[in-house]
Amino acid sequence: MFKKTLLAMSLAGLSTAALAAPASLTANGTGVLVNGVNNAAVLVSAEGAVGATTFNISSNTLTYTLSDVADSSSVEAHDSLAVVRLTLTGASFNPATALDARVEAATNTADDDLEANTGVTYTAANVLEMPYDATATGLNDGDTITITGLVITPESVAAGAKVTAKLELVSSVGGAIIDSANADLTNVVSQFSTKVTTAFDATIDVTEDRELFTDGTSNDTIAVEVRSAKVDILPATTAAAVKTVTVNGDFSYLDADGDEKLDSDVTVTGATFAKDFQSFTMVTAATAFSGTAAQALPATVTINGSDDRVMTAQSYNVDIDFAYATAASVAAAYDENGKAAGSWGLNGTNVNVPYFPVGFGNLSSNVEVANASKVAGEITIDAIDNNGVVYAPVQLSQLAEGQTVTKISENDIVTAFGLTEGTKLSLNITVNAPSGVTVYPFYRENDVRTSLPTSQYRSVQCKATGSVSSTAYQADGTVVANTALTSAHTAVVNATTGSVNTSCTKDFN
Repeated sequence: MFKKTLLAMSLAGLSTAALAAPASLTANGTGVLVNGVNNAAVLVSAEGAVGATTFNISSNTLTYTLSDVADSSSVEAHDSLAVVRLTLTGASFNPATALDARVEAATNTADDDLEANTGVTYTAANVLEMPYDATATGLNDGDTITITGLVITPESVAAGAKVTAKLELVSSVGGAIIDSANADLTNVVSQFSTKVTTAFDATIDVTEDRELFTDGTSNDTIAVEVRSAKVDILPATTAAAVKTVTVNGDFSYLDADGDEKLDSDVTVTGATFAKDFQSFTMVTAATAFSGTAAQALPATVTINGSDDRVMTAQSYNVDIDFAYATAASVAAAYDENGKAAGSWGLNGTNVNVPYFPVGFGNLSSNVEVANASKVAGEITIDAIDNNGVVYAPVQLSQLAEGQTVTKISENDIVTAFGLTEGTKLSLNITVNAPSGVTVYPFYRENDVRTSLPTSQYRSVQCKATGSVSSTAYQADGTVVANTALTSAHTAVVNATTGSVNTSCTKDFN
């Protein structure tokens, strides 16, 4: 086997040295920019290619470069070269295309040793073979086999479709393959896209009655870019006009008086609100997309609220649409809907129950959540268990209603985490209410209820001092005992003399 360098689809004006890439067949197109992968395929615009039946890549050159030809085994393999075969997957050749294929010495002196113009044979719609003139000057290190003038008919022009090429050197000895290489020849990509570069991400502070974020402000920013990628062929184009982005969410708190206008004590830059304040639009610069270079048009909106408005926890998304023309000048529209654009969350009271058994038949475990505030709060639970399993946060269907007590049943917890057997949990309970939330976990065994410790009340330390005398009587009235009660004892007595002082300290969360 002789060693070689394989190259594909490089611009014809580049030198052989510049094209060299060991043991590879590459397209050397804009594809180097796709996901950072150096596949160098010829990029085709999915938007621009609508209606197209052929890909004209005739200005590119498929190049195969030889090295280490002086090796004896390589010479033997080279000496048997009879045919250069090119096979496509995902496309067929256009037989009417005027190909130019040749062997070119490293000194750039062309020797037409491949009979592409007169001797090419299409053995299948996607396979062409070019005979090699073995009587011509033998190949040397740095010599190249080049093919230009390719026009192909793709099977699909949808985004994600690709055409791959295989180049094979075929021996005159039994048609054996001397060597081969593969590469992406063309990739159809989405030319247009939207990227949320700065998402809404604030946390509403429930301790401030949901009127401020946890950073002490009521301000947040969203930034979106409308993008056009660089493509090699069949670009879509737009007029020099703005690209409009619609941000969807509930912004009615900015129109407290309901007059369909932004209230005077808030400031929002770069946005035009819908009358119902369920969305706003933001626009880019009035710039045309050409497809010949990567472009990114930003749009930014900053909301500067006031500290007397209740904000709503929610998720946001964006829609974008604009007109463009295909490469064949057919009018079309780009639409992208529901792209995630961030969210506003809530903080709240979080209580940990370090030991909470569930799924054990003889026990029934429950949690009571008391909410003394007037604001209802969502209840979210998460946990770890005795086997090291982590249970992600789950929001329960019931709310911790204001000024009432809400029950979280064992079945609620089992269902939320999908438990199938008895499990010992360290349970976290988060209630998004501004204040006054108390959590009381317990389990019941038969008729006995046992409360469980929580991080909210980590411990209760009590100490009794002083002494009492107790007296007990039998049914006939005789005295049974008269004992002194110390701080280490408890008793229920019929009569006491003296006093006991008890002091307790609580470790609150």
